[in-house]
Amino acid sequence: MRPNNWDELPLVLHASHIRGILGLSKSKTYALMHSSDFPVIFFGKRMVVTKESFTHWLEQRNKPSIERRAII
Repeated sequence: MRPNNWDELPLVLHASHIRGILGLSKSKTYALMHSSDFPVIFFGKRMVVTKESFTHWLEQRNKPSIERRAII
């Protein structure tokens, strides 16, 4: 699910929302949601995150460093 507008997202996001927002594969999305610093809430096996805590998590991320290699 790729949202057209941030305001259209529900208050509680599911893996499909996270996947669409970040453009990740299904396996990468679940790996992210299982990471210790991701603000996930577990309801049994179901994982969700509030839009507010997801926004805060995104704002706290450092820009990823890109390793540049010479083309030979």
